Amino acid sequence: MSDSAPAVIALDAAGIVTSWDAAAARLLGIAAADALGRSYTEILGPSLADRVLGLFIRIARRGEAGRPMLVRATLPHSEVVELRAALHPLHLVDGTVGGLVLTLERTMPSANSGVGMAPGILALTPREREVAVLVAAGRSNREIAAALVIGERTAENHVQHILGKLGFRSRTALALWTRDHHAAPVQTRNEYSNE
Repeated sequence: MSDSAPAVIALDAAGIVTSWDAAAARLLGIAAADALGRSYTEILGPSLADRVLGLFIRIARRGEAGRPMLVRATLPHSEVVELRAALHPLHLVDGTVGGLVLTLERTMPSANSGVGMAPGILALTPREREVAVLVAAGRSNREIAAALVIGERTAENHVQHILGKLGFRSRTALALWTRDHHAAPVQTRNEYSNE
């Protein structure tokens, strides 16, 4: 757990940063003056913004406002870290929700050994990366197993581990994420032979 206070960032209903505290400036390396009035996606960068969107979807679907989620993300200054992130509704005087409050707290620093790799890909083993690419190509567990010369149950286990590591609930979400993050293509058994 971090020994410093969490970063607190307020967003209006359109996702524009309306409040940026000193902890946010320290964590993200961006001064409040540079963050205020800009879209959270522009300020947080694609990796962290994707995680915030995931939190928002969780709130919308399951009403889990304020429940922290561990995320691994690349900060705007390219440092890969693990964070405890939570979104809370920002209630206006009339009781309506006028935005969100995002809290981010570093759980532990991560080495930035994967420079040039997509965020989240670092959490995956080389085999899991291969499986993720095959999922993105629309392959079933049976097809993944055949392509990588592994058992079907092993392929299924790989898919479940990947979903858990990246915080996804469906193969579709994993496929979209993999395509968006330009994971390297996988050579399958059939590509090695003349089959």
